[in-house]
Amino acid sequence: MQLTNQRGIHSRFESELVMRNLTTLKPAPVKVRPIANVRDFIFDTLVESQSLVAAVLEADRRAAAAHPGYDAAYYAAFLTGAKPIVEKRLGDATSGVVSVVVSAWEAAGRPKLPVDPVR
Repeated sequence: MQLTNQRGIHSRFESELVMRNLTTLKPAPVKVRPIANVRDFIFDTLVESQSLVAAVLEADRRAAAAHPGYDAAYYAAFLTGAKPIVEKRLGDATSGVVSVVVSAWEAAGRPKLPVDPVR
C-alpha cells in the first residue's frame, strides 16, 4: 500500500502468510448460494474486502514493529493478528467461486456434465 508505506503487504498477506500456514488454517466449509448477478456479486465482494483492509494493515504494522525483517517470527505475529481474516477470505473465496460456477451451470439449464475428463 503506497499511502501506508507497507510495501509488499499484498504478497505477504495473500501469498506468504497463507503458504506458511496452509496446514493450520481452517477456512469455513463451502456454502453454495445462488448468484443472480455476477457483476453485483463481484462488487459486493470488493466492498466487503475493503472493510477488512484496516485490520490487515494493523496486524502487519504490529508484527513488523515487533519483528522487523519479515522472518518466521514476523509471520507468526502477523498470523496472530490476521488469522480470522485469512480464514474468512479463503472460505469466502472458495464458496464464491463454487457459487458462481453452480449458478452459471443452473442458468444454462443444468446440462449434463461429462463423466470422463476432457483430454
